[in-house]
Order: sequence, then C-alpha cells, then structure tokens
Amino acid sequence: LRVMAQVEPAQGEERDVVAGVAGIVRMGSNPPVEGMAVRAGQALLSVDGSTTADGNLNVRLQEAEAAYQRARSELERKEPLAGEHIVSQSDLQAARAEYATAKAQWESLKRLFGSATKSLNSPQTVTAPMAGYVAQVSVRNGQYVEAGQTLVSVSSTQWLTLRAQVPQQSWQLLPHIQDANIRVPGCDSLLSLSGLQGSLLSYGRQVSMQEPLVPVLFRVRNNARMLPGSWVEMFVL
Repeated sequence: LRVMAQVEPAQGEERDVVAGVAGIVRMGSNPPVEGMAVRAGQALLSVDGSTTADGNLNVRLQEAEAAYQRARSELERKEPLAGEHIVSQSDLQAARAEYATAKAQWESLKRLFGSATKSLNSPQTVTAPMAGYVAQVSVRNGQYVEAGQTLVSVSSTQWLTLRAQVPQQSWQLLPHIQDANIRVPGCDSLLSLSGLQGSLLSYGRQVSMQEPLVPVLFRVRNNARMLPGSWVEMFVL
C-alpha cells in the first residue's frame, strides 16, 4: 500500500510558552528565531509588566493597600460616632462591609504576587521548557501581550508523527499493518518503520463527505532526515 504522509511533531513534543503577566515583550541580544536550537531552561525573552498600567503589579498592590487604609480609617472614625448615635447603624454596617472587602482584596493580591516591591517590578523571564528548537515565535520585540498569551513554541526533535491518508477501500488492511518502508526526499535508501523504532499509533474508524480518506498515524524516532511539515512516501506492509 503506497501512500504519502506528512511529518508532524509528535504529541507532547511541542510546547507553547505563555506570558505569566501582561506587559511589554523585551528581547535581548540573542532573540529567539524559528529553527534556533535551545536547551532546557534557556532564557528566550522577558515580559516587563512594570511599563504598563494594567501589568504593573506593584501599582495594583499599592492601590489595593491605599483602599484598605482608607476603609480602615473610615471605619475607625465611624465606630465611636455610632456609639454616640451621631452615625446611623446602617452607615456603620456599610463602612464595615467596605473595610472587609478592601482588606480581602489587598490580602489576596499580597498572596498572589508577594509583598516585595522589587520582585513585583522584575520582568518575567521566559525560558525554554525543554531542549529542542524554536518552532514558532508569535510576538515581536516591544509588543504588548496579555497574561496567558502564547509567546514562543518549542519543539523537541526526538520523536515525530507521520500522518498518512489512506483510501476507504484499503481500510480493512489497516489492523494488519506489520511494518512500512519510508522514502525521504533527498535520501537514496529506504528507511524502515521498525528501524526507526516506530509503531502504528492509530487509524480512523469513519469517513465523511468532507474527509473521504482514512487518517493513519505512525510514531517514529527522528533520524535528522525528516523535517516537520514536509512529506514522505510510505510503502505500508
């Protein structure tokens, strides 16, 4: 059975690196570019949250603390006045509720971000989650990003997925696949699925008018000859 298969990063072999805070992207002297080899933990770029009003965590903490102090002072002012019936009980209860809310918000921010001003203003260093290469850079230097936004995608080169599309009439042969030979463009010799420590991952159980071919997925160890995104020719045995 002769089919064409597309080379893809194996599931779990490509990871997105996201921003932990909102802020401005800062790239250093060695900015990440697609195809660049990286090691696990290598610094790729940073996100500076201190340069934006929304991302300045220190300002948010200071604002919450100021609101808490105002609410506490107001409550301390009204409590003795309520005892003298100068302030109504409803006003006193409203001041207590405002104080409780402001205190909860301030303490929540302290737990979330920490109380050290220096650490709050420090840019978030974005590092490679694993060894491999940069598959995609989704931001540019100086760009504003939101917390959770994808910055860089890093892919490992250890394992690959071969995604083939098989005609419907060959579907009954798929459970009996034993091996496959693979022809890589630019390579004179055939590679075997077993020689690449490969295996059949899965195959489709249904087709549709939009997808008339049956997908078949193989997992192989990368031998540095197959490029993710390219196509190879397979002879399924």
